[in-house]
Amino acid sequence: MSNKGRVEMSDMGFNFQMGNFECLIIIDGMMTIPGGKVLEVMCLVVKTGQHTVLIDTGCGVGFSPSTGKLMQNLQAAGINRLEIDTVVLSHAHVDHIGGNTDADGLPSFPQATYYIGKREWDFWTGTPVLTSQPENLRQGMLDTVKKNLIAIEDKIVKIGADSEIVPGFHLIDAPGHAPGNMAVRISSGNENMICLGDIFHNAGEIERLDLFGAPLMTSEETGRETRIKILSLAVRIGALVFACHFPSPGLGHIVPKGDTWAWQPIKTEPQPRPA
Repeated sequence: MSNKGRVEMSDMGFNFQMGNFECLIIIDGMMTIPGGKVLEVMCLVVKTGQHTVLIDTGCGVGFSPSTGKLMQNLQAAGINRLEIDTVVLSHAHVDHIGGNTDADGLPSFPQATYYIGKREWDFWTGTPVLTSQPENLRQGMLDTVKKNLIAIEDKIVKIGADSEIVPGFHLIDAPGHAPGNMAVRISSGNENMICLGDIFHNAGEIERLDLFGAPLMTSEETGRETRIKILSLAVRIGALVFACHFPSPGLGHIVPKGDTWAWQPIKTEPQPRPA
């Protein structure tokens, strides 16, 4: 099925084919960010035939009553957590790493190798400067890193930008929202997908590159340069784009609009139910 084809929606998630890869978007829940905006939190599972890859792990249980549904929704979709052998972490904020560990502090995906950008790891495990972040959230951010990264360091591989993780999966350096933020390019056959992570939080930011839905941890210039790089790449290679905080299922394409770009969401169709 072409990546411009339909996305089938069911109670268990959003299923689609990208080249030879089977993909499933899993909803972790809804979260409120500084400023009172409510965003969806979604994760992506990709079955390549050789690997089962999970991109980001959501907020984890206990963050809020409206999040932490990744594990139950994986189970509902028929995916055993032991199947997942690769976990890719775009950056180290709670809604992307909170599900790395369970209530006992053990890896939620014990058969998996977890990958994170080395620059992101070095920032959070050094002496992170968090003055750009709301004061009431800073300690929680540090606690999340301690529980969900440092505690499972033996499972984590720190990887450089533009590196291949498993066949078809490449990290793209995308600093701005976080110092070591990464986008993920997924390729199968002649089809491509880019997972934006938190480069954008809503579709309006694609048209206004100077708008940021969450506080940046680098300069605005760096954030804007990253956005231009990723949007230009998405248009150039005709990639399907997954935006984990956009309205479900967060899939679409980037299209030129004057001297900027715009979001074109993909059409979705209900999945036929058994009689």
